[in-house]
Amino acid sequence: METIEYHKRRKRRGALRYRLEKRTKEVLEAVKKHRGTKITSLLDIGCADGLMLNLLNQGLAISLSIGINSSLELLRANLNPDIKMIQGWAENLPFRNEEFEVIIATAVIEHLSQPTRMIKECYRLLKKGGILIITTPVPFWDKIARKTGLLKEKGHQKTFSLSILKALLTSQDFNILKAEKFMFSPIGFPFEEKIERILKKPLFNSLLANQIIVGSK
Repeated sequence: METIEYHKRRKRRGALRYRLEKRTKEVLEAVKKHRGTKITSLLDIGCADGLMLNLLNQGLAISLSIGINSSLELLRANLNPDIKMIQGWAENLPFRNEEFEVIIATAVIEHLSQPTRMIKECYRLLKKGGILIITTPVPFWDKIARKTGLLKEKGHQKTFSLSILKALLTSQDFNILKAEKFMFSPIGFPFEEKIERILKKPLFNSLLANQIIVGSK
């Protein structure tokens, strides 16, 4: 379980901040494309210190914004009055059926011992037409980053390819709206946006380190 030290590192270390902002950009673009800018309710599973929720609330008009995480220390680090922070676990979410328009889980599924259970819970909680957005590292690059010491975060149970993620979501009746790779470098790189536009083409996308999938109910 992450502690307040993780929050301090995210504030201090450029690479951690970069990955947060890069994932947030992908999530924000997906929400705007598939649900617009006015969101009735959004749940961030594994929200950590809620920094992504802070950023999303700047880019979207969210009536109800909730973050859930197992660490009370991290939850208490977020003082934003527009966000409700709740202690809980991804595989057993304490909410009513069809309560949310958007659910996000970024850099979470690889930490779970029961990922299918989280997907089932998300389907239960989404309104009809609502969307689930998941990001997770590409298995090959995740392994390389750990062997080289580039990434030091612990606790990954399993990594997922896009094809496995698609199968996982469709097995729980989600319709796939988007499934692609992103992020040229986990630490940031000059002119990355231009490079990434080229690398997203099928011939080159094996060089990208992260991936996003969007499913609708």
